[in-house]
Amino acid sequence: MENQKGFIQIPILIVIILGVLVVGGTSYIGVKQYQNYQVERMKNEELTQKSQEQSNSEVEKLRQEVETLKNQKPQVITQTITKEVPVSSENSGISQDKSATLPLTYIQNQSQVPSITEIVGNWRFFTAKVEHSDRSGWGSGFITKSSDGTFKILTNKHVVEGGTIFNIRFPGNPFNPFRSAVIYRGSEDFATLSLGNSDEYLKNLISGNAYQGICPENQKPILGDEILILGYPATGSQTDVTVTRGIISGFERNYYITDAKINPGNSGGVAINIKNNCYFGIPTYGVNTKTYTATETLGRILDIWKVMNQF
Repeated sequence: MENQKGFIQIPILIVIILGVLVVGGTSYIGVKQYQNYQVERMKNEELTQKSQEQSNSEVEKLRQEVETLKNQKPQVITQTITKEVPVSSENSGISQDKSATLPLTYIQNQSQVPSITEIVGNWRFFTAKVEHSDRSGWGSGFITKSSDGTFKILTNKHVVEGGTIFNIRFPGNPFNPFRSAVIYRGSEDFATLSLGNSDEYLKNLISGNAYQGICPENQKPILGDEILILGYPATGSQTDVTVTRGIISGFERNYYITDAKINPGNSGGVAINIKNNCYFGIPTYGVNTKTYTATETLGRILDIWKVMNQF
């Protein structure tokens, strides 16, 4: 009986030992898994931290670049330009090698046209007052150099109607007028007067090729373009040019229609396309229309290209 009891105890002991081994093994596996988890978590945290630091670095770099740009002064690129204006030979009788250089050489911002002050400051010296020698009336005119090398005044035919000799005055030379006779009366309301080719004042005023400052056909104003009109209206200054401003309101045969004022005395003056800073026509007359509330005026400007072959 004692042997049998001992025999029974041995299996129990074996079971106990196996149970201890199983529990110990399970505990070891659990500890190992926990350690692996901790290592993996630390790696993930390190990666997250590095990613956050990199992101913060990029954000800071961008912030510094923005601050640098904000503190920088805007860079204005300017260029000194002299526009070369080709004169087309189509329907003009002028050879293709003719060109015109705008009288004004100016500093032009790449995104801007000259200011109104700059444009007027230049073109006023090319705007003439055309007076009848008997002082019976006056109008305005534009001085240019023709293909024959002589200086001429372009004006309206009705400005010189009834006269033979005229006094021509300029803002830069108001007290020493030129004397001129009409040399041509055109088919449209257009006429020219000759100033010869020997005067030093005119040579200094206009240098270079003929037809200076006249818009080429691809720069003629279109509907809505802003324009200036310079001249000597009776209601304006008696000693200098008067400037009015408007837009191209429409077209009528050989004329531009404009809401810029063309009063008596402005006829024959200088019409400038602001956008391209060039001469495009002769202010000729205004048409008054009465409405219920006021009298509206829409002027007419003779397209210079319609008479190019006449001077």
